[in-house]
Amino acid sequence: MSDHRDINARPSGGKCEPSSPSLRGHKIGLVATRALQDMTGVGVYARNLIEALASRLETLHVVCAQSVDVPSSTRKIALPSRLAKRSVDRFLAPGYLRRHGFSLLHFMTEWELYWWPPGGARTVVTIHGCAWATLPPEWHEPLPRHAVWKYRHLLRRAHAVITVSEASRREIIDAYGVPPEKITVIHNGLAEPFRRQAWEVGERPRSERPFILSVCAIIPKKNLIGILEAFAMVRAEGMPHRLVHVGPRGWGYEAVQRRMRELGLEPHVEFKGVVSTEELVQFYSAADAFVFPSFHEGFGLPILEAMACGCPVITSNCSAMPEVAGEAAILVNPHDSQSIARALHHIISDDITRRRLIERGRQRARQFSWERAAREVMRVYERVLEDC
Repeated sequence: MSDHRDINARPSGGKCEPSSPSLRGHKIGLVATRALQDMTGVGVYARNLIEALASRLETLHVVCAQSVDVPSSTRKIALPSRLAKRSVDRFLAPGYLRRHGFSLLHFMTEWELYWWPPGGARTVVTIHGCAWATLPPEWHEPLPRHAVWKYRHLLRRAHAVITVSEASRREIIDAYGVPPEKITVIHNGLAEPFRRQAWEVGERPRSERPFILSVCAIIPKKNLIGILEAFAMVRAEGMPHRLVHVGPRGWGYEAVQRRMRELGLEPHVEFKGVVSTEELVQFYSAADAFVFPSFHEGFGLPILEAMACGCPVITSNCSAMPEVAGEAAILVNPHDSQSIARALHHIISDDITRRRLIERGRQRARQFSWERAAREVMRVYERVLEDC
């Protein structure tokens, strides 16, 4: 991240900032037809970035489905239901949007891209990662060859690409053939409820019923089976902890349930499903450790959320996770359940390590905000529009 002005700034409480003079008079649209309906990191990105940009851009419009809510300070352009379907919106939506006279359209993911820009608008697209290009098909659904060709074609015509980590930038260059000079890395921010927690002082009281926390969708690449195996090892050593999982079910749920039964862990594992932000803060704050040994992440927002809430973090030593965690987490090999178990045992049994990780984690979390991300995104807009 290039702008370090707010590393030690406390949360602003949502105060508005003036828009950039060079962007005034330009009509800017954020296309989030799919992203705003996503319950994972892509949706978190879209919702928070839109809110942060809305206080800075007077002419911001959000293109989305009719049923989706957007911040009251933005103008919503609701696509008719016939255009909000994946099979037709790439072809027909540009014609519908042409009359709006956009100077620039920012697509929240490459999935949103249209076959041509309406009215000659400049285009910016955010790509969150290319797990499909790096993981085996049993961990992540592969992208069909025709889809790879399609995105390569569409990205050649984009004026700028934003991504959320240096690790993702390298993947995009390799997978899609995007020229390096076209890509700008802008780290994700941290939502305000978590930012407030990062300024708390000291260690939170530990739960009377101690637990280890996992937060993610239940899909193979998140490595829930590795977590279960590591958890079984620490239980065998006499640790009294439960494992609490927060997140939606996915296509790996049955395999996770099966492995849990094989390990005899059913009485000790709780699946909470999707919870509110307030509840998630409470889970992070009460947990003895947060374990996130994913096989791949474009960024890894839960790492920062846990750190902000004073929860010691264990995460993987691959893809974007070391970049996000910095020196504020214990890094493990996600393919080695014993490595995960050793890290859990170390955090739970060593108070000095625990306190050090809590303090470093809060300091690390303070460095990330959606306000900074919005400023850096606006600089990309300025650069693209200056080249008109």
